[in-house]
Amino acid sequence: MNRYRTSLPPLDTLIFFEAAYRVGSFTASAAELNVTHAAVSKRIKQLEDWIGEDLFRRDGKRLHPTPMGDRLFQTAGMTLEFIQQGLRALREEARRPLSIGANTAVGMFWLTPHLRDFGAHPMPARPG
Repeated sequence: MNRYRTSLPPLDTLIFFEAAYRVGSFTASAAELNVTHAAVSKRIKQLEDWIGEDLFRRDGKRLHPTPMGDRLFQTAGMTLEFIQQGLRALREEARRPLSIGANTAVGMFWLTPHLRDFGAHPMPARPG
């Protein structure tokens, strides 16, 4: 069993919460996330049930964060930013070109035939 499955809420609930908190409404966050108002409301309710406390006080169409909502926003915002930066770095690393240095004999007689096989391999090259 995954060690995060029961100890963390679903990641999408944190993404929806962060957007709703930042823009102050389910409608505006739904537009930003390209989902329905109901989808945002459902994810926020799921997160509130998981935490066991309300994260927002609803006042018509406006949301007012509770103290727990304020605390979660600080944590969720930093966590999502950390995940985003880490994944961006991994993607950039995967895109780096691979450089191979070899003398003429090795390049012509050994490397060139092996590069054809290497290019057909589905795994991306990662410089060591």
